Amino acid sequence: MKSYKGVKFVIEPGYAELDGRQTSALTTTGVYMKPFNVPDKDITIFTTRDPRYNGTVGMNIVGNVPEYSQIALFENDGEQSRHKTFTPEDRILGFETDKVGQNI
Repeated sequence: MKSYKGVKFVIEPGYAELDGRQTSALTTTGVYMKPFNVPDKDITIFTTRDPRYNGTVGMNIVGNVPEYSQIALFENDGEQSRHKTFTPEDRILGFETDKVGQNI
């Protein structure tokens, strides 16, 4: 397959701003896609959790960002926090923590 300036997707039924939103389920899988014409910015998604249970939180990243960009996952639970910063590459990047934080 050949492409010119990358592959583009149509986001249907439309783009929804997720910054500051909270998940509604304890087990959540989601995809965040940003249109080309929306400026890059930090996005915070609050995850629903039940403190009676252990779990994991993580992400996979694939996409195009400006040169020298950094992508980060921050997880905190008030008392503990973990983070990982990535330099984007031409492959899927994954990160997982052994905790379920309230904020990612």
